[in-house]
Amino acid sequence: MDFSELKLTRQFLNAIADAGYEEPTPIQKKAIPPLRSGQDVIGIAQTGTGKTAAFLLPILQQLKYAQGESPRALVLAPTKELAVQIHAEAEKFAHYTDLRIVAFYGGVGPQKTNRSHCKRRRPHSGDSGPIFWRFIPTVMYRPKS
Repeated sequence: MDFSELKLTRQFLNAIADAGYEEPTPIQKKAIPPLRSGQDVIGIAQTGTGKTAAFLLPILQQLKYAQGESPRALVLAPTKELAVQIHAEAEKFAHYTDLRIVAFYGGVGPQKTNRSHCKRRRPHSGDSGPIFWRFIPTVMYRPKS
């Protein structure tokens, strides 16, 4: 089986080829078709087996193109490092589209985060703290760090 059998569009097939992937991994073969059809999937696989691509490709395929000002997809990650990894993979796979990606995560000043967000980039990925405080109305109490 190759990636074209997963019914991904040419933009994503080109990005996958640029990334050096030749054929889908077992988790990708099993997860991408049901995710593309709107089903929920829980997948378990070893590190380095392509889980990030398995869930990102169907999301990006569904979005197809940039639209409006509101976020259209949100990926939450438990750590900054994973948020950065997911962001990099999403940018790589969205290379041949006009989809815009942004990551929010802790450990950087608010100016850098706001500057990145002001570029009006969507979808979002990040760890829970910065995402929570970015999208929750400012009238809520925020404890001092």
